[in-house]
Formats: sequence, structure tokens, C-alpha cells
Amino acid sequence: MGDSLNFQCITANSNPPATIQWFVDNRTLSTETQTTNTVSSPSGGWVTRSNVSVLVSPNDRNKIVSCNAINAELNDIKTQSHVLTVICKNIIVFEIYF
Repeated sequence: MGDSLNFQCITANSNPPATIQWFVDNRTLSTETQTTNTVSSPSGGWVTRSNVSVLVSPNDRNKIVSCNAINAELNDIKTQSHVLTVICKNIIVFEIYF
């Protein structure tokens, strides 16, 4: 809880280049929250890489992080998901005043 976890999504060679879309708990992340770059591949086509950081809040018990690699020209979407189970120790603080 309170940790920021980093995730990376990398596409295979694609022509035209694929785009990457992130989801956390079935909500689309804005492009401002991710770092994405596309480079040409020596094997032909392009490889797209994207990184995102996800904050684990005190109320989280499970988080689902998904990456969609989308090639609109080929009408193809590949999805990879990761389910994170959050286990946290409850700390109880008592304050006694006299």
C-alpha cells in the first residue's frame, strides 16, 4: 500500500506501428500518465514500448492492469493483463490522553 508499481508493454514487429492503450481496474488511463515510444525494428516494421506507473492505495485489495496493443489498419487488438493482489497489515494506533 502506498507503493508505485511500474509496468511495461512491448509490441512485436508491426507494420504499420501499433498503439498501446492502458487500463487499470477497467478504466482507461490517459496518455499523459504513460511514456510511449515507437522505434523501427531491424527485422522490419516498428516496435512500440509503453511504461506506466500505478499507485496502490490503502483501499485496494486487487488491481487489474491491462495493456492493449492496437493495430487499427489490421483491425487487430492483443491484450495482456496482470492481476495484483494487495495484502497489507493493518496498523492500529491508540492515543491516550491524561
